Amino acid sequence: MTDSPDIHALFERTLTSSGDDEDDEAWAAVRELRLLGSREVFDIAVQWLHDKDPLRRQRGADVLAQMGVGRERRSAFPIEARDALVVLLARETEAEPIASAIFALGHIGDLAGVAQTRRFAAHDRQLVRYAVAFALGSCADDPANIAILMQLMRDEDEVVRDWATFSLGERGDADSEEIRNALVERLGDSFFDARLEAIMGLAKRGDPRALPALLEDLLHPDGETRGAVSAACRLLGLEDAPKEWRGADYAAALEKKFGSQALKESSPD
Repeated sequence: MTDSPDIHALFERTLTSSGDDEDDEAWAAVRELRLLGSREVFDIAVQWLHDKDPLRRQRGADVLAQMGVGRERRSAFPIEARDALVVLLARETEAEPIASAIFALGHIGDLAGVAQTRRFAAHDRQLVRYAVAFALGSCADDPANIAILMQLMRDEDEVVRDWATFSLGERGDADSEEIRNALVERLGDSFFDARLEAIMGLAKRGDPRALPALLEDLLHPDGETRGAVSAACRLLGLEDAPKEWRGADYAAALEKKFGSQALKESSPD
């Protein structure tokens, strides 16, 4: 007799809700199955990809996304999981399983699998486009992925724009005038998070056009965010944020380094 969990019972628990609230019982079961990361878990998850119930197909993909990840272990069966997920994408018509498969391929991070997600960039469901923006970020320096991410940075949905901007600007290291201009365009985004990701992406590339928006955030009463501080440190060449500094201190240091006239000239307006 063993104390090992009942794997089939855990899989059934993943069906107790269909949402994406990672604090609920269903997601607790998904995480436990991922941590087990065994061949038995893998085989059942793959079987579920072929089930007639779309929720089972969705949960199969959710489990495969991070098989064995955690406790200092690397992903188990990544290539086999990739291939099974690509097969699912080739025939799937329901948005939720499609999105879960795309998220999973993004977690696995293999370019051959991630490339299969590009064709869903114009999907009519926000969830699917969001998944694509996430997945492409795992291989953000691939030229084809860069082109799709720049497209998604103009998406009508703010979360999609935010993740596309984060994927290209922060997760990726590629640098070009086209990439920088796409990031500058997002400095005027009405969604604060997307705007902040643009600031951070430009700061990562040493582009002073981030400065006016960055200063505005640093000097705003609620604008001294970790992202703004990180962007300021990058432009100032600081490895660590001085503990005693506040937003005004970073702003003063930036003005000293770049000059007030340079800050005005760097404005995208």
